[in-house]
Amino acid sequence: MAAQVIAGTTTINASFVQTDSTGLITPIQAQGLIQFINQFNNLTGTANGVDTLYAAQLTLAAAATHINLHAATDILGNSVVFARVRFWAVQVVTATAGFIVNIYTRTGTDPVTWLPVTTTGALWCTPTGVVMGVDPNSTSTNGYVVGSSAYDFTVDPGGNTVVCNLLIAGNSAA
Repeated sequence: MAAQVIAGTTTINASFVQTDSTGLITPIQAQGLIQFINQFNNLTGTANGVDTLYAAQLTLAAAATHINLHAATDILGNSVVFARVRFWAVQVVTATAGFIVNIYTRTGTDPVTWLPVTTTGALWCTPTGVVMGVDPNSTSTNGYVVGSSAYDFTVDPGGNTVVCNLLIAGNSAA
């Protein structure tokens, strides 16, 4: 692998406020909040460590695209071998209603254990939506592990042509 230095931050803030006033003299508010902030450092095989990156905007033309995480190419054309994924996200750019992207791993074709198998139970990303997974701290054999017989990450637009962004950051050692 080339001498890439990779680091990153995930910041997820979701805040919603409910205001109730019916039957009340003074309206009341309640907040639902989730905050997640994590710093990933240029480390290999440790919690919060990343040293591999796959990032691409893909035009999926009515056919599945299969990413081999055990033999991928990074943004600058360097070969990368994931042993663990720390962060992954699929963002659908296409805004056409009903044009979703299914996210899964294939049965019998080197499936990872942390994605649903084939389209029957697939995760799916809606138009202009985002689906992601974050595994900042796992070590050993748990978490988003990748290996020579467990590496398939599939994005599938069904019968539509959909543009999506795919970002995967991880480690070259589990």
